[in-house]
Amino acid sequence: MRNTRIVDAICKLKEYDANVVIYDPWGNPGEVHLEYGLDIETKLPMVKFDAVVLAVAHKDFEGLDFSASTQNNGVCYSLKKS
Repeated sequence: MRNTRIVDAICKLKEYDANVVIYDPWGNPGEVHLEYGLDIETKLPMVKFDAVVLAVAHKDFEGLDFSASTQNNGVCYSLKKS
């Protein structure tokens, strides 16, 4: 969440009425809410999404199967190279 470009992308998605769930295993929920007014999940949500956007190349994300987190026609898009 230190990268303000990611915060800008989240805000832009919300402008289009997207229901955004932010997963950041390294983030501090209190600090993120205080600094940006955003709520984060520090544990991977166990729900299906229409889209998953990987905005950082955390090593924590390398072994995760994000296709299991998307609906049947969902997409997974990475903004960063890992």
